[in-house]
Amino acid sequence: MKTQRDLLTTLLSTWRDLKQLRESQGYALTTPKLVITQHSNDTYNQVNGFDFETNKTIQELREELEMMQNEEGVTDFSNISFRLGCYLKQSPTNLHSKEKAAEIDPQKVHEKLLECLRPPDEPQLTIDMSSIQPTPVNLIKDSMEQERQASVRKCIVWLTICFNNLEVCRTRSQVLSQRFTVSFNERLSLNIAQCPESISVNIHFSERSLTTIYLPIPESGVTLEVAQPECYEFSCDQVVQSDGTKHNGVGAGIAFKSLPDDKSSLCLFISGSLTCRTGWGVVGNSTLAPPLKQLNIVAPLSRRVAQPVVSSMSTLEKMKKWADQACLDPNDPNNVEILELLRNVKATSIEENRGIIFNEIEQDYNMCVDEELITKRLKLLILRDQEELEFKNLRFVPLKEREISKDIFKDYENRTQCGDFPSDISAGNGVDVHRLRMIHQLNKLRAAVSEKISLAAQNRTLLHMVNEDQVPDMGTLGLTFMKWLQPNRPLRPNRKELKKIPAQGLFGQEIKIIVNIIGAFEIPIRQDVDTIIDDKFQLIPVHPFVEVSFQNKSYRTTSAEGSNPTWNQDLVISLKTTNIDLSMLNEVIYIHLFDEVVVDLLEDDRLKGTMIHQRFERHWLGSLSIPFSTLYHNFRIEGTFQLYSPPCLLGYERLVSAHSRNATFLTLFIMLQPVINPPPPVKHQLESYENSEVVKYLDYCQQNQLRSFPKRTIKTLVVNSNCKSVCVTRLLKPLNLPNLLSESEKIPEAMIARYVSMIPTSRTNLFETSLDVWLTGDQVIGLLIGNNYDHAVLLCCYLMKLKKKVWLIIGSGIPHGPSAYVLVRENSRSYYIWDSVSGLKYDIHDSFSPLQSVYCIINDQNIWANIQRQEDITRMRWDVSKSSDWNPIFGRNMSAPLGSIQPAVIDYPVTPDREVLSLQEKVETLLRDAIMKWRSTNKTIWNRYCTAMLRKLLPSLEQASWTGSSNKQMSAADLIQELQHILASHKMCGFPINMPYTNVNDLMEAVKATGVHTNNCEDVEFSLAVYIHVYPAHVLSAWVYVTSLIRRR
Repeated sequence: MKTQRDLLTTLLSTWRDLKQLRESQGYALTTPKLVITQHSNDTYNQVNGFDFETNKTIQELREELEMMQNEEGVTDFSNISFRLGCYLKQSPTNLHSKEKAAEIDPQKVHEKLLECLRPPDEPQLTIDMSSIQPTPVNLIKDSMEQERQASVRKCIVWLTICFNNLEVCRTRSQVLSQRFTVSFNERLSLNIAQCPESISVNIHFSERSLTTIYLPIPESGVTLEVAQPECYEFSCDQVVQSDGTKHNGVGAGIAFKSLPDDKSSLCLFISGSLTCRTGWGVVGNSTLAPPLKQLNIVAPLSRRVAQPVVSSMSTLEKMKKWADQACLDPNDPNNVEILELLRNVKATSIEENRGIIFNEIEQDYNMCVDEELITKRLKLLILRDQEELEFKNLRFVPLKEREISKDIFKDYENRTQCGDFPSDISAGNGVDVHRLRMIHQLNKLRAAVSEKISLAAQNRTLLHMVNEDQVPDMGTLGLTFMKWLQPNRPLRPNRKELKKIPAQGLFGQEIKIIVNIIGAFEIPIRQDVDTIIDDKFQLIPVHPFVEVSFQNKSYRTTSAEGSNPTWNQDLVISLKTTNIDLSMLNEVIYIHLFDEVVVDLLEDDRLKGTMIHQRFERHWLGSLSIPFSTLYHNFRIEGTFQLYSPPCLLGYERLVSAHSRNATFLTLFIMLQPVINPPPPVKHQLESYENSEVVKYLDYCQQNQLRSFPKRTIKTLVVNSNCKSVCVTRLLKPLNLPNLLSESEKIPEAMIARYVSMIPTSRTNLFETSLDVWLTGDQVIGLLIGNNYDHAVLLCCYLMKLKKKVWLIIGSGIPHGPSAYVLVRENSRSYYIWDSVSGLKYDIHDSFSPLQSVYCIINDQNIWANIQRQEDITRMRWDVSKSSDWNPIFGRNMSAPLGSIQPAVIDYPVTPDREVLSLQEKVETLLRDAIMKWRSTNKTIWNRYCTAMLRKLLPSLEQASWTGSSNKQMSAADLIQELQHILASHKMCGFPINMPYTNVNDLMEAVKATGVHTNNCEDVEFSLAVYIHVYPAHVLSAWVYVTSLIRRR
């Protein structure tokens, strides 16, 4: 009776809410009516009946209590409390003697009966719905409802039947009715030649698979004529959104409010039922069923569960694995046969008395074993069908296997091998273990992001499918005719853009990288200090040359002369790619600057006039790395680049001049041939943290900026790791700083920039997708990796904590291409820029700043689009209050969203010093062994005294990188003073290398690229020192100082 009262209350509340909703929607009349009928009651007879039922129940309970006391004794009240505790006057556990016996409470019995029976004074109600016929279509005038019904009529449903996990037939497509029902009325027959293991029905809805229903295999005596229809329920959590039309449909998997005044949201998912029947066919008087012995093994299992269990029985190994996970009851008669089979079967044979051979018919027709069938081409097709990252965009597969490259699966195998976290890694160094854990977490995050993007890519519109050129108008035609009338200018020709080829049309073509080395300037010159002859420096001109390395191949220019050489040479590099998707090519173009030193090997001066015996040595002066992805998306890179050069080069000194910048610069031009036109980024329909009005407004502002300035792509909405779009202003928020110094000391900006730059940077797209995913500060610190946007956002948040006036710059720079920087204002007219990747600071008037053009600047309150004619930073005006220079996105019409997605506090775990020292010793040992391995044909001698001296110098180099001094580097004179004893007896050539620590292999590649091990002098000695400086949250700065020493004669 209580359930009926609750149901009646819920029904009346729902009817009241429905009436209010209909009134709010503007409907005056509603055909269905709720009729409540109250029946007359005979109060006298009901009162007598209720009293009689009460007295009868009390008498029965007293008799049951007396019987239990006589059987169990007064002292045992456990069973009495369990069965009659709610009817007793006091708890039986408080009774410990015969004077206090348990007694039934009539009042409690009366209250219980009121919950179960209808009281005499309660009316009897009957509820009935009248006029529940659906409204005719011609009487529906609401446009929203008409659109909803039209959308329902577009929904198509069909079924596919799978036998033993293979699709064998399908039904005709049917239109979904307005009551969300589909009637097929089809009989599908299967002519099978194998033992049935599973029968499943896949439900498809508008080109998407909803769910799979596994049907039980009928018994051998059940035919289709005697089989009864069965109802199988199903559900799925797929998200179904609107097709773009405006109507009142709520979709599926989307939160909505059933009533406008509801505080909580409701989310409905797809659920339903399938009614069908299965049975064996009949020919004459015989049933077409398999032998009972074979069917009994599978049938009990399929009758027991309606899930994909039987489908996992294709092999005995899968059967064993499923049985272990299902924990079958050995006492259940239905499980006896399957458990006996799994207990007695071996890996190579099956008991003969069972007579079970899976896929018997298939084995008879096999022409070879599966290992011989799996070829490289078939494996390539399978991986492409599985949409693996390396092959999902592969358009063409060679017909002949010999045309497939041998290394085509190299990247895939490397990724899959490092994807699983090794279980025995705990024995290694703690820092390396933490790095491996972070890689494992990053791979899991990549897989989750890729899956969400794949689901979002299924919701395509017409713009995604049709990409056609714009119809020419009078403006474009007029510009074309005007070109014919332009004067001929042979002294200043216009650069003609080469024809771009789509990336999908490169199959069978050779791709080349052309590097034009133009020149360099401010190269340090050689110096030598011989304390025996003279204490002064001996300056010797340099003979520099440039070497370009890509995919383990090197190309070099000729040797020039002087500190400001000019080459103007082209280096052509053939691109080897195993994948037509060049955007996934994770390679780097390395450009190194060397000094070619000619050493005369003739000791007798009398022979120098008639004989030449020389040895060529190369001394590393600087390097530059450009990711191939930057060249791919920009199709050419040109400009003057600042090379990475160590703080001090032993044996070299820079010329002091008024324009000296204590750096070396290289001018070059890089392009691809043929010119590749990368596919435009696909804009997926993702969920957003912002409401629809903000999203539409930001998209409109971005498109409006592109119409005015086509090359300036501003960032308004970005994608986070949850694959949801968010306004970029939500990423900027003051974040707590790491404990870099003691609490009493103020952390300088340079040290904060140094900390951010020591977080490893991803060379390519971090998530290997078509979307640019931005990470929050805690994710960058936790994963210890990020792209240039993530580093710039983190540095901007740190500087905001220092009460600095900062903006995030979105623009283009060299050599990273589209990237982000941090703009800081010291006073009303003084601005400077921080490069978060290198940790260097540049003035806005510095012509060698890596930032070349500015598209927009962002802070936590607004976004300002650059509408100045000039986008070069040296010629721009930075006052954002001037509307003629900067266009604010948010203003009176729309305000910036409040709140930030950044965490409230970032946790910075401490790395034990003991683990860092252990890692430092390990790296130094491995590097020393690597150098001896590279010099396998020569004897390698180590100078222990010089190594000890270099170890003392490296901590001071780390401190000098952020102390904020004028040069921020240790001068060569200071270094020579420290190494005075060694320079007196040896000629030294060496340099320190500093980089964020990721793994030992990266340090080995950096040391090997300098070529310091190629010195083939007979009496050459080497020294190697490693220092690793630890920062909070396992951020490590690795220093490697390597030198070569030759004893003076």
